[in-house]
Amino acid sequence: MEIMNSSEFPNILNQSIYLTIYSTFENEFFKLCEWCQKAESLKIGPKDINGQGYIGQCRKYITNVLDVSLDSLNDEWTEIKKYQLIRNSIAHNNGIIKSPKNDILKFIESSNGISFDTEKSQVKMESIDFLKTLIDKLTNFLSETAERIIEEKMPAHNNV
Repeated sequence: MEIMNSSEFPNILNQSIYLTIYSTFENEFFKLCEWCQKAESLKIGPKDINGQGYIGQCRKYITNVLDVSLDSLNDEWTEIKKYQLIRNSIAHNNGIIKSPKNDILKFIESSNGISFDTEKSQVKMESIDFLKTLIDKLTNFLSETAERIIEEKMPAHNNV
């Protein structure tokens, strides 16, 4: 058994927190879809939709079943997919991203609190700065998504 260097502890802690934040986002996104299903009295729910993971199902549910456009959030969605790739690499492969594409490398390089060890092909969470940004981005996306749903499904609400 390999003994860990104590310098790895911040990375391990930050990765654990990252997974918790991302999981909370997935659950809240799913709950938003379930709430909409009940509010609209729909038989089809988000779990009935085929999609790329939980968040893919949710987005597809909102755009295809609820018929709400999320086009205004395409840039945010593209960024969230990068967070998802990082999440999956941490959860399933100890942060290793085999053959990373240029866009994910640029994303990591331009972000505070995260780095990519090219020798090990591994993501390292260096500080909580990346976690704070993650929380802000995911919270904003959920809020904006809820606003789009309200605008398109409850137009009378907009006049209040």
